Amino acid sequence: MNACMLSAYNPHDIPPEELAARFVGRERVFERLLAILREQEGRKILEHCLLLGPRGAGKTTLLLMLHREIQRDPALFARWLPVRFKEEQPSVHSLADLFLLTLENLHEGEGFAEAGRLKEAVVKEGTESRRLAAATDALRKVSRTTGKRLLLLLENVDLIWTGVGRDQASARALRRILSTEGFLLVIGTSVKVFEEIAGYDQAFFNYFHPHHLAPLPEPDVERMIRRLAEQDGNEKFLREYGTKRAHVRAITELTGGNPRLVCMLYRILSAGGLPTVAEELRALVDGITPLYKDVVDHLPRQQAKVLDGLMRNGGRGSPSEIARIARLQLNAVTTQLGRLKEGGFVEAGEEGKGARYLVADALFRTWYQMRYFWQRRRRFELLVDFLKAWFSSEDLRKAVEQTAGTLSRSGGAGGRAQKTVVSLEYYAAASGDPSVRQTAFERIADFHLGAGSREEAALAMAEARGLDPSRPDFEIAGYRALGKRLLEKGEPSQAIATLEEALKRSPDHPETMVDLGVARGMSGDHAGALELFEGLCASTDQPPAVKMHALENRAVAHDKLGNVEEAVQCWSKVAETDGASQDQVGKALFNKGVALGELGRPEEEFGVYDDMVRRFKDRPETPLAELVVMALLKRGILMGNRGEYTKAREDLDAALKLPAFPAFLRRGLLLLRGTSHLMQGNLGLAEVDLRAAIGEGLNSMSMPSAYAGLLSCVKGLDRESEIPSLLDAFQSEEPIEGGSFDDALAMRVSLMTQLTRSAGPAWVGRHLARLAESKNPAFTARLVFLKPVFAALRTGDRAPLDLLPIEEKNAAEMILEGLKKSNPGEGGTE
Repeated sequence: MNACMLSAYNPHDIPPEELAARFVGRERVFERLLAILREQEGRKILEHCLLLGPRGAGKTTLLLMLHREIQRDPALFARWLPVRFKEEQPSVHSLADLFLLTLENLHEGEGFAEAGRLKEAVVKEGTESRRLAAATDALRKVSRTTGKRLLLLLENVDLIWTGVGRDQASARALRRILSTEGFLLVIGTSVKVFEEIAGYDQAFFNYFHPHHLAPLPEPDVERMIRRLAEQDGNEKFLREYGTKRAHVRAITELTGGNPRLVCMLYRILSAGGLPTVAEELRALVDGITPLYKDVVDHLPRQQAKVLDGLMRNGGRGSPSEIARIARLQLNAVTTQLGRLKEGGFVEAGEEGKGARYLVADALFRTWYQMRYFWQRRRRFELLVDFLKAWFSSEDLRKAVEQTAGTLSRSGGAGGRAQKTVVSLEYYAAASGDPSVRQTAFERIADFHLGAGSREEAALAMAEARGLDPSRPDFEIAGYRALGKRLLEKGEPSQAIATLEEALKRSPDHPETMVDLGVARGMSGDHAGALELFEGLCASTDQPPAVKMHALENRAVAHDKLGNVEEAVQCWSKVAETDGASQDQVGKALFNKGVALGELGRPEEEFGVYDDMVRRFKDRPETPLAELVVMALLKRGILMGNRGEYTKAREDLDAALKLPAFPAFLRRGLLLLRGTSHLMQGNLGLAEVDLRAAIGEGLNSMSMPSAYAGLLSCVKGLDRESEIPSLLDAFQSEEPIEGGSFDDALAMRVSLMTQLTRSAGPAWVGRHLARLAESKNPAFTARLVFLKPVFAALRTGDRAPLDLLPIEEKNAAEMILEGLKKSNPGEGGTE
């Protein structure tokens, strides 16, 4: 962490002029304290003061400003001798210790040499009581010698008073000094009103006048940021700040008006652009651990549990919510919340029907998340909120892209890559664009998986899916999401390992077991998948949704294993189960129909599709509507097989009119309907559909059938003059991928032999030559065998055909015989 950042919570290290330049929002309290000092002249009993506020509220800065002003003001300096103390005073356990430290600070900090000699004399005293008496006399002597009263500017006075109060002799002596002697005034700081001064029966009740330091309001936050920039001479920041003024309100809310945190955030903003912010923010939070850990470690056990429950609820909540999370009785939680409120840890407010408690210190909330929630909440939400408030969505999108690019270039290894991932996570979490967030967290998951940290990858996937980190099954849900992502990437073995890891954390988690069965099935282990699904189906205590998914996948596993009859039974059970969704019923019926077709039971298959169309034809939802389309197509094909062409075409027409009709099926359906028209002699309608199918692009198997049908239409309509142009159009078709090469070739050869009588073998030869010169490399390589065919047709020598592989030889002989039978007097074109 840089020096500027460290100084944000070590004000003693800041030069006095710089401290004064950034002093904002505490002027009224400062003037009141100066007035109190001026008013003390002539009084024997002094008015001691206590500055109250959370860490970072500006208490230390006020003390330092008082010290500076006393030295600058001749009138005040003539009457007061200020003594500064550091924040932590672990050596003070008694009043004698405090007074000895005062002498030491007078000597070393204020340059008063006599105080050093007096201290040495006090240290030589043999007992605690004698040291206390000697130290008190030494301070009186300093006051008489200088003609000034001592002003002790004490940090964390609550800790000092607690230590002093344990010693009865020290407590009595201090009480006497404060109430009867006028040589010493205390202005102390504390985060809370502590027991030694709060209780009516306590030793120092009513000895201190409290001054509460409220959070800085928005105008003061703005003034403070401006002053810091002016002090730095940061003209660029001041120019850009004009466009950010609307964000100051968000910064005020995020920091709770805490001056220390405002200063820290300014330092981050002024240090560089967005790519450096995440690392700077993490360094900020890492640096405050010493300020908080000791306090938390010394909380009573029940208070610590209540505070932890409040933090796990996001830093705010009702007593009943906290009681549920902390697993404590409600009355115990209410009592401890009262004590935490007295201690300055929480604030209370009204919200809805009852009280709501809030951990007011934003910096503490962030630190607590960092230290104790790293497994479930790996980010500091304050930092995420800050990024959201200060940077635009476009800024964050660019930061995500830039950081992801840096990660890719790093090769995904090493410490630098790890830091890059941390930055990427912050930017992704702050992004308001769900797609940017999802893509980034999936990239983070890939990094962690590659680095061997499956757990971190799972947590990142939970974030990618937008899951709430406070939900109890957040980690398991992340593992499930990671498993599904690995399946999508075609890595079933990795998915299986991930889901098995999840089951180690939560054995017998039903949803995870379903996912594991799916992963086993996708890996080819259908028997292992079936074993899992049958176990879940047989269990009596599984949630209905789990049993339904298990039953659906059990059917799939049976089908993959060739147990088609068992699959049919499973699909039937899904469709008949009470509580099954309409989508589940529709999918089960369709799959049942397909399975019945595999079993060669077309009448039952037809009945299933007929039932589907009847039940769901008026349901526009997707994917149910798409299943209805498929059922219509399947039913239409079955009716066509029966020779019921009119009914078949009615189903095809109905399917084409449905909004959910998939575009990729349209050309095939047009071909099917055109063929149906052709079979019934409706040549005009057939021509329309076949031309439409060709226009939408058929694959290499279907295209010849479409042209053959179209040729039949043209000839049947006595338009044979159009045949040459039709054949030329067919000849110009470049083979389209789809279907196997040999099937596509066989379809073309079949069409050629049909066309030979009309077009002649010369045309067929030209067409085959054109295929051999195709730009499609697969066709070009495979059609080399046509040359021996042309040679055999011209010379009659079939010997070269015997050198071809058996499949190519058979195709060549079929082509040769077709050409010879069509017109034995004409040869082909080589």
